[in-house]
Amino acid sequence: MKTETMAAREDAAGAPAAGGGPTCESGMFRLAAERANEGVGITDAAGNYLFLNQEHVEMFGYRQRDELLGKSWRVLYDEEIAAQIETTVFPLLAASGQWRGRLKARRKDGSHFQESLSLSLLPGGGIVCNCQDISDQVAIGERLRQSETMFRVFLHTLPTAVTIRNLRGDYEFVNHATASFLGIEVDEAGVKRGMELWLSDKEVFECWAAADRRVAARDKEVRFDFPMRWGGRDRVLDVQKLPLRINAADVTHVCTLVNDVTERRRLEREEEEAARKRDGYHVMQREFISMVSHEFRTPLTTIQGAQYLLTKRAEELPGAEKANFLRLLDLQDRALGTLKELVDQVLLLNRIDHMSTETVPQPLRIADLARRIAGNFQSSLAPDRLVLGLELPENYTAAVDEAQMRAVFENLISNGLKYSPDHQPVEMTLGATESGWWLRVKDRGRGIPKEDQAKLFRPFHRAKNVGQVPGTGLGLMIVRRVVDFHRGTLEFASEVGAGTTFTLKFPREFVAEPVPATEHRGGALPFSKIPPSAP
Repeated sequence: MKTETMAAREDAAGAPAAGGGPTCESGMFRLAAERANEGVGITDAAGNYLFLNQEHVEMFGYRQRDELLGKSWRVLYDEEIAAQIETTVFPLLAASGQWRGRLKARRKDGSHFQESLSLSLLPGGGIVCNCQDISDQVAIGERLRQSETMFRVFLHTLPTAVTIRNLRGDYEFVNHATASFLGIEVDEAGVKRGMELWLSDKEVFECWAAADRRVAARDKEVRFDFPMRWGGRDRVLDVQKLPLRINAADVTHVCTLVNDVTERRRLEREEEEAARKRDGYHVMQREFISMVSHEFRTPLTTIQGAQYLLTKRAEELPGAEKANFLRLLDLQDRALGTLKELVDQVLLLNRIDHMSTETVPQPLRIADLARRIAGNFQSSLAPDRLVLGLELPENYTAAVDEAQMRAVFENLISNGLKYSPDHQPVEMTLGATESGWWLRVKDRGRGIPKEDQAKLFRPFHRAKNVGQVPGTGLGLMIVRRVVDFHRGTLEFASEVGAGTTFTLKFPREFVAEPVPATEHRGGALPFSKIPPSAP
């Protein structure tokens, strides 16, 4: 570009001299230039620097103005950038008198930075340069662009259909899953209006705009199941609409998430039907077990009555015959006792397993219950065979189901007595804590083998070392169920030949088990109820 030569050179103070340029000898110009928050430089028509403020000098990695005064602006740029300035920037500057843009500048040490540059053409052909180092801003902008690109890639890889729509009705983003589901091709250039026009032709989507307006007006998410026929088959869509604020205090956009849940809803319906049938089977099972168990009791009572009469008549038999007959009757009596115990325990398990969720245990004086049960056992035992220890207040009450807790006490005491020698005591101790109470039953019997301990609470399981001791294999299972029902804990320690200790802990107050949270299945806002116009 041809311009007139400015002969004046800057003096040692750094101000341009008079002659051919602006009047710069006053200290006012130098003061204003030095206080500027940007680099300021003036070149002559040949492109050599006449003036530079210290900000400009230091921005390019120099210390003194003299290092640049009289030199061409080209020393501050790589050859490629300098050529770009001459061929592109200067023609625009000559045409309009001003130019603003961003360039890659070079410091004295050869490093580069991003420069925001503003050029103004002076009447004599010189140029005023205003510049700033915007490397940090450019880096932040680049990171933001990378984050936006990464987020877009993420949204496009989601199997969920995602759309973002402004309140004017334009779709500003549609991910690949949406286009794939709808069977259309949507590129970035055609998204804004093409998607809206395409959807407006489809009657099934007429109410979606109303739902968007509702979300924006109420600033609240909505979610609903949307049944539709698409692609030749019936579908169910799980639709979720979320309000968005983009650079504003109020809602500016609505994000819609759509999942095809047709198969999931079908499986849920089948699961609900299976659960209904299963509940019916459980009722039938409960009634059947109850009926059979009660029917067993009738003949059992008859057999036990005959057993009693036979035992009385056996007293009249001769010596040897009497002893043999009584032995057989004793075997039968034990078998009848085991069968009766089995029936009673099956009935109790059946009642526990099918207990109504509305059943609430009532306050009971635990010490009184323990005394009654211990007394029943002690009446037929040797002194000190069953030792009762009470370490809780006399009037201590706790919420329990009395019938169930009685079964726990009786099963643990019975096991301790059955599986320990007659001369060894069984200890039952009760105590209280700040939040509840505990029960400990300790025997010095044969103990439980380690290989049986993991199976101890399974129905009908009996340890391999029980020998000929009668039992049903249901007692400890009942104990486990009762402890679970009362939200308690159960621990035991056992060693073969040394005995077993069971420790049960219960809360004082009964806390009903919370109903588990169910997965959202839509339907909170039936699509048919969305109004055709904004609220």
